[in-house]
Amino acid sequence: MKIISIGFYFLYILTPITVLADPQSILQQRLAQVSGIYLKFHQKVMDKNNILIQESDGELWVQRPNQFYWHVFSPDENILLSDGRDMFFYHPLINQVVIYRIKNDLSYSPLMLIVGKKNSDWEDYNIIQKNDNFFFTPKKSEKDLIKFSIEITKSGIINRFSAIEESGLYSSYDFHNQKNILVDMNQFKLIFPSGVTIDDQR
Repeated sequence: MKIISIGFYFLYILTPITVLADPQSILQQRLAQVSGIYLKFHQKVMDKNNILIQESDGELWVQRPNQFYWHVFSPDENILLSDGRDMFFYHPLINQVVIYRIKNDLSYSPLMLIVGKKNSDWEDYNIIQKNDNFFFTPKKSEKDLIKFSIEITKSGIINRFSAIEESGLYSSYDFHNQKNILVDMNQFKLIFPSGVTIDDQR
C-alpha cells in the first residue's frame, strides 16, 4: 500500500486553477490542456541506498473533475480508482477491495490536485520551475513527502514524474503514449468480482 500511495503524488498535480504568472500558473496552464487523458507508465522504486526494490508497468485514465483509473499490471497487479466520490483500491491477488471517502482520506495527498479543485491544496507547496521541470516541496514538515517533480511540455505532454519520501524511498515514473481524450465514464466504475472481500473505511 505504501508504494501504491506514491502514485498519489503524480495524480495530485493535475487540477487547473487560475493564478498569477509564476511557476504555479505556468504549470497549471500546461495541465489545463489535458482535462481527459490516457497514458502508460513505467515505475521504478529505489530505497535510500539507491537499490532497486520494485519495477512496475501500468496505465492511467483521468477525466476531470474527480475521476481517475490507475492500473498497475505487473509484477503485482492492483487498481486504484475514483468515481468522483469514493476511492477503491482493488488487489486481485488477495481478492480484496478497500473503499475510502475521498474527502476524508486524501485531504493531505497530492492526488487532490487532480480529483478536486481546492485552491488551498496548492498553498501547501513551494514550486520551482526549471525549463519543463516543476519541483514541489511541502511547506509543512509533518508530511511524509520530502519533494516531488513533474516534467511536462508546453503542449501538455507529461514525460516524467518523481517523488522522494522522508524514509528515503524514491519513485520515478516514465510516461509514454499519452492521448488527450474524453474518457468513457464506464472506465470509472469498478465491478466487484465474485467472492471479493470488501473493507469499507468510509
